[in-house]
Amino acid sequence: MRSLALALEQKYPGIQGIGTTEGVLTSWPENVPRPSGAELEQIIADYIEPAPKLSSIDFFALFEAEELAIEVAGETDPNIRIFLRWATGADVISMDNTKVIGGLDYLISKELLTEERKAAILAGQAPA
Repeated sequence: MRSLALALEQKYPGIQGIGTTEGVLTSWPENVPRPSGAELEQIIADYIEPAPKLSSIDFFALFEAEELAIEVAGETDPNIRIFLRWATGADVISMDNTKVIGGLDYLISKELLTEERKAAILAGQAPA
């Protein structure tokens, strides 16, 4: 996932005093020139890979067989049903889309998915 903090760590390794909160630069060391907003965007583009974009088929291939019980849960849970319909009908699914993240978080809340599997899915990693 895209992260200003991670990009700055890679661009300025070992520099102390760089702080971010929820993707916003909050502190900067006096001995290092502070990047502008446009420069920060370029640092993110240079140092962070874009979120994977997948077809619907490739997206569902990221789920383990046991997790496909999500389909059964979708028969009785309207939130799951809506998420599955959206994902099935999407031409391209970007792993940083708020619908993807929210849908996976909802599946976690229903104990149909773990945080670890969510991270793997968002990274585009197929099950082992």
